[in-house]
Amino acid sequence: FPRNFPINVADVVLMGRLGKHWRVGGYSSQDREIALEALRVVEIAALAMTPVKELSGGQVQRMLIARALACEPEILVLDEPTANVDVLAEALLKQYNEHMTIIVVSHDIAFISAYVKRVACLNKTLICHKTEAISGKTIDELYGSSVKMIHHNH
Repeated sequence: FPRNFPINVADVVLMGRLGKHWRVGGYSSQDREIALEALRVVEIAALAMTPVKELSGGQVQRMLIARALACEPEILVLDEPTANVDVLAEALLKQYNEHMTIIVVSHDIAFISAYVKRVACLNKTLICHKTEAISGKTIDELYGSSVKMIHHNH
């Protein structure tokens, strides 16, 4: 999207509330509180009044995730969330995967969170596993390259 469009972070996140209900005169106080909470979750509430053109790439990604959360979706699809916000992606999975389906698309096979329940690996063939069933051998067979798995128990 054009980064020089004259809009601030809060207004972008509030757009996630559009279509939730019909209201004359703009957003309700509940809409504003939901948007602010989404900004808090992605840790950019302090940037609410900042123009979008002043944000870094990671901050833009966080803003767009906040807008998606403000919609109160049943399913959240994150495409390459580890590109700029890997810690945030982990926190979102921890906080939201109990009441929302979260689909994470990533080329980073090292990013398999402790909060992920199932992994679908795709390379001309789709193979689904529970996370504990994935091994270096599984990755090697599917992608044709040697991988060493390192388990972090934390």
